[in-house]
Amino acid sequence: MTSPDEGDRRAGISLLATGGYGREELNPFSDIDLLFLHLPGRGKELEKGVQALLHPLWDWGLTVGYTVQTPREAWRKAQKDLETLLSFLDTRWVAGDKEPHLQMEEEFSRGLKRGRQREVLLRIQQEAARRHQKFGDSVFVLEPEVKEGKGGLRDYHSAYWAAKVQYRIRSPREMTERRLLSEREWGNFSQALGFLWRVRTQLHYFHGRREDRLSFEDQEAMARALGYRGADSLQVTESFLKEYFHQALQVHHLSWNLLEKCLNEGSPEPLGGRKKNLPEVAPGFFLFHGRLSLTDPSTFDRNPLQVWRAFETIHHYGMGMSAPLKEVLSQHLSLVNDRFRLAPESRRSFLSLFEKPGHLHRVLEEMYETGFLQVFLPEFGGVHCHIQYDRYHLYPVDVHSLYAVQELEILERKNPSPPWPLFQELMKEVRDPGLLKLAALIHDLGKGEGSSHALRGEKIAETIGERLGLSGERIDTLRFLTREHLTLPEMAQRRDLNDENLILRLAQMVGSSDRLKMLYLLSFADLRAVGPNAWTAWKDTLLRELFLKTLHLLEKGEGLRKEDQERIIGIQREVMDLLKGQLPAPKISEHLANIPRRHYQVHEARSIGRQILMAEKLAGQAVAVEGEERPEEGGDEITVVARDEVGLFAKICGALTANHLNILSAQISTWENGIAVDQFRVQSLIEEGLLQPRRWAKLQGDLKRVLEGNVEVNQLLQEVLPPLFHRYSPGRAGTRVEVDTETSDFYTLVEVFTPDRPGLLYRIAQKLFEMGLNLWMARISTKVDQVVDVFYVQDLSGAKIEDQEKIGMIREELVKLLETSEN
Repeated sequence: MTSPDEGDRRAGISLLATGGYGREELNPFSDIDLLFLHLPGRGKELEKGVQALLHPLWDWGLTVGYTVQTPREAWRKAQKDLETLLSFLDTRWVAGDKEPHLQMEEEFSRGLKRGRQREVLLRIQQEAARRHQKFGDSVFVLEPEVKEGKGGLRDYHSAYWAAKVQYRIRSPREMTERRLLSEREWGNFSQALGFLWRVRTQLHYFHGRREDRLSFEDQEAMARALGYRGADSLQVTESFLKEYFHQALQVHHLSWNLLEKCLNEGSPEPLGGRKKNLPEVAPGFFLFHGRLSLTDPSTFDRNPLQVWRAFETIHHYGMGMSAPLKEVLSQHLSLVNDRFRLAPESRRSFLSLFEKPGHLHRVLEEMYETGFLQVFLPEFGGVHCHIQYDRYHLYPVDVHSLYAVQELEILERKNPSPPWPLFQELMKEVRDPGLLKLAALIHDLGKGEGSSHALRGEKIAETIGERLGLSGERIDTLRFLTREHLTLPEMAQRRDLNDENLILRLAQMVGSSDRLKMLYLLSFADLRAVGPNAWTAWKDTLLRELFLKTLHLLEKGEGLRKEDQERIIGIQREVMDLLKGQLPAPKISEHLANIPRRHYQVHEARSIGRQILMAEKLAGQAVAVEGEERPEEGGDEITVVARDEVGLFAKICGALTANHLNILSAQISTWENGIAVDQFRVQSLIEEGLLQPRRWAKLQGDLKRVLEGNVEVNQLLQEVLPPLFHRYSPGRAGTRVEVDTETSDFYTLVEVFTPDRPGLLYRIAQKLFEMGLNLWMARISTKVDQVVDVFYVQDLSGAKIEDQEKIGMIREELVKLLETSEN
């Protein structure tokens, strides 16, 4: 069958290529799919020849799949199985008699004419949606699937199959001849597909086998193999991924628009052509299969400002644009110039989308997909598909910004899911919610130019505000929100929220309760829009505490210290009542007198009473430990009470790490009678619950052995760290250590920015101990694979460290430790 001579053609046997081989789209390790098609009565003798043909191919290491069928059998099987049907749509004659192939095409043509096209198209659409869901349901995933993921090659295949079923096209180029795609769209499609095929080919060569997942660990090497260059590995990888996401987005949008055309009717809607008996929903626009369509394709030529009628209609009704309208708009983007941007109608219409209730996110999606948003706000185009290469930020800056607006819009709904009562109420209270949503859209635009993006973003916000004709007061607020959008999350996660001076400085910086509410809402939307795991119950708790304390100061003035003293007296009375009958009153009073003021600010009466009872146990043992599972707060709580000693915190951290616990935060307190009370918020790294008897007993035993000096922490860690390190995949960001002597009047703050890995907190605490530093508080913040740990320290005499030589030594020693442990 290798030569289609006259004898073969009379033989009634065809050799057909199917699938990717049929489409002539093979990558180095792709499967080769063959269909041996025969006329009735030739099957048995064909099987022998098939084996003789295939064995050499298998011996060469090729992955070859095959079927042997008659044309009628092929159609019957295709009717039952969508994958088979789609594979057979890609058949290509290779050798043998062409008659069986022609009969098969006739079978398929007759079968698909019997009103089955729409059924098949719906199945193609449903299968594409199922496939998207399986691989993250987003173009922007950490480890893209180049073939099957959203924006992958299979999206193009789905659209091509749909066009074959609906319009009987035989080649991709026919899609432009049949006006399913414009020449511009086909050019973009071809470029994007060529890019994805190159990536997939390189993936196969890189792994020496079929591999379609662009894994996090492989992305830098893949970028370099594909010719990307840059100042450092981060820049190389980000450049590659920016291009990847841009092209994948093209493939997804073009494929989905084409699939929509095939589904909507038997003949494609002409570009801008209005159908009979379809009423206008706005002057010049009508609904076509639930999508907004354009009556006259020359509308934008005559008056480019008419585009605002389209966006206002979408804002009001919530529908999307039809594919032809998207194409007309995309073709007219050159008309969006400075004259268009500065036109009073443009300013008024754009701002009204943010200020009026409606479907703002849907409008922004359509603006984004057509490219309008990137040309109307050129600064937004500067962050198109711009990514931050880490495991925390899932989405490019532009897409993240659209999601941030959506999070605020959700709060304006009557019954959002999930409900956010406090944020919903605040959204009603702020005086300018439209400006807040605009701030959410532009808050990260400074990221297109490197580091310190909030300060650069402030200048961009001012430029945009002036271009839109905002008042001076609104521009000032827009600048403020952009400049300070990181302030609340960073303070909440890195600073002592019981430091009155911190709250006072924040209140002075914000200036008003309305601005504070806007900043709090923007922080919420920003974190929620990072990804599904960025907003946690723990972050929610910290942010709310910071917000409420600052709001209290702004609204009630300087009464905090007096109220604080009254609160302490109230707690002491409550503790006396709680412990009545369990300890003598003088003993309770003695403990209460030894507890520092700050401890009362952190803990409630019930916790303090429990800690006093734990402290009483130290007369007969080295340590007292209690735990409480708090899944609703995003982690469990462990309280450790022991007699204070140098290096105590490091030992406790080591024991917790050795028991498969990830430390989220730590509150460290030393009473005046030498009792140390350390409270940890932890997450378990294994499925077994923290308080399961066997596990809890081991944790208590390990702490006891460590603090009594019967076992070294390193010995415990050696038993557990190797398997933890086996699962550990390092982040890409480097290590940075900063020392802050300005924030606190009493402590020096050591801030550590570094990739996360098991035992990290123990190593840092141990090094601080070795350098002669007393640790008073630790704030632990983890963003997937990156941590920001902040330590409040003093020297052994209890003094704040301000000597520059000592500060330099601290920084140098920690960087050396952390960079060594990365390797």
